[in-house]
Amino acid sequence: MDKKQIVIVCGYGCHLTPGYQEYLRRVVRYIGENFVELIIVCGGKSQQKTAPDKSEAEVISSFLQNEPDWEELYAGRCGLPKIICETCSLTTLKNLGNAKDFIGEFSPKEYRLIIFCDASQALKVKLLAMSIFPEYDIQIETYDLSSRGEVKKQLMATNFEVLALKFPFLSRWHHQQRVKRAGRI
Repeated sequence: MDKKQIVIVCGYGCHLTPGYQEYLRRVVRYIGENFVELIIVCGGKSQQKTAPDKSEAEVISSFLQNEPDWEELYAGRCGLPKIICETCSLTTLKNLGNAKDFIGEFSPKEYRLIIFCDASQALKVKLLAMSIFPEYDIQIETYDLSSRGEVKKQLMATNFEVLALKFPFLSRWHHQQRVKRAGRI
């Protein structure tokens, strides 16, 4: 028997650029082709200067539900998947860590996790997810949102966030830095 699926969508800002929209359309297509019971969209208020009081999760949720094919994708099924907005995270580690709070009732024997992220962050997301969700089957789905210069930056961020798993003070410091950054952009 195939496992049911929980989809986690990592956010990348509060402004829907053409690339970001295509990333989210890929999520919609995936959901339409698979039996997804729960969608957790992740991302906090990362751009307070240019998008006051908007969270990445709310932007994603709104986009998904307003996509023209959204309701048609689940026609004939038992209903649309439940969408939960995780609006507090500003880092990948927090995205996944906070998402874990919402999936506690879903058995790893019956469910698998599908995590959508930027292609340059796939390694980081996979390593963090394997630590945070060790009992689940995990599949990473990617879309290339980043520029070539991002790869080196993401490799460094991967090391940092994996270390932050073991040293929580690093996670707290990183979150504080992201809060400061969110006020500037």
